[in-house]
Amino acid sequence: MINANRSAARPADYLFVNAAVYTADPANQHAEAVAVRGNQIVFVGPTVDAATLRGPHTEVIDAGGRSLLPGLIDSHFHLLWGSLKLDKLRLDDADRLEDVLAATAAYAAANPARTWIEGVQLKYTAIPAGERLDRWMLDAIVPDRPVILTAFDGHTSWANSEALRRAGLLNGRTTAAGSEIVTDAATGTATGELREPGAFDPVRNLIPPPTEVERRAAAQRGLALCARHGLTSVHNMDNWNNAISVYAALEDLGEMTARIYVPFNIEPETPIGQIAEAAELRRQFQGEFVRAGAVKVFMDGVLESYTALMVDDYADQPGNRGGALHTAERSNAVAAEADRLGLQIAVMPLR
Repeated sequence: MINANRSAARPADYLFVNAAVYTADPANQHAEAVAVRGNQIVFVGPTVDAATLRGPHTEVIDAGGRSLLPGLIDSHFHLLWGSLKLDKLRLDDADRLEDVLAATAAYAAANPARTWIEGVQLKYTAIPAGERLDRWMLDAIVPDRPVILTAFDGHTSWANSEALRRAGLLNGRTTAAGSEIVTDAATGTATGELREPGAFDPVRNLIPPPTEVERRAAAQRGLALCARHGLTSVHNMDNWNNAISVYAALEDLGEMTARIYVPFNIEPETPIGQIAEAAELRRQFQGEFVRAGAVKVFMDGVLESYTALMVDDYADQPGNRGGALHTAERSNAVAAEADRLGLQIAVMPLR
């Protein structure tokens, strides 16, 4: 517990009383009141003792017996990437394939000015076992604009014919290890299912990128959502499109409301010597809210798209054990160089 007597000289800015406080202190797990001065908690304990910290300008919040918890820390997050999804076609509630198609059709009709239809958060379970979501289904509802729908984990996308045509993928293409452009056995052409970045990046890279103003506005919306759910710190797990610059700009403006730890992404093609850029990011970004100091490495894909590296064959795909994106020798070299530079190492995915 934090003792009020040591802080009684100056009143608190905020005083939470009549709360069911979970302290995370094994010796004293529960309390009734919390006092905050500036950005520090100066008291946790009984409501009667907190009275000494109440001043004429203290804002008193009566919790009405509701729970009060320490801020939550999410260890695998994508703030800007996720924030930019908030105004796209959301497929979180589409539990069946027909729901996915109906939602896509409705969104396209409601947004005639959008040059691309981008759907996000598609659940694999919405596609029944033995069936598939393909480009011909998407063509039937949106034939004249490119469509790309992406799974909730970001590892698989489904595109219509127009999107595949623009990317030059209708007849397939050789991809890097661990990625696959799924083709139709009868026609030999792409079905529209694209597994891992080597397959779907040619489509995604055609989508006009958001402006800096749009990126910052999206991040602010995402931060508000974090605050609403009690997230006060996140390990971001990507520096997509130099997103750290957006977070740093918000911190400079005093608008960053969650602490964020941002890594340097190491791709299969990233030269070992380029890891030095991660150390430079750490040097540049060591603020109260925005920090760097880690590298992130993707080792393989995910179970749902059969791209995760397995010890044995997939039960329903004999002969397929997925694939690694890095050899053991390269991953060891990456780890050794990151360690030499004093960087933390995150290896994805974790199962």
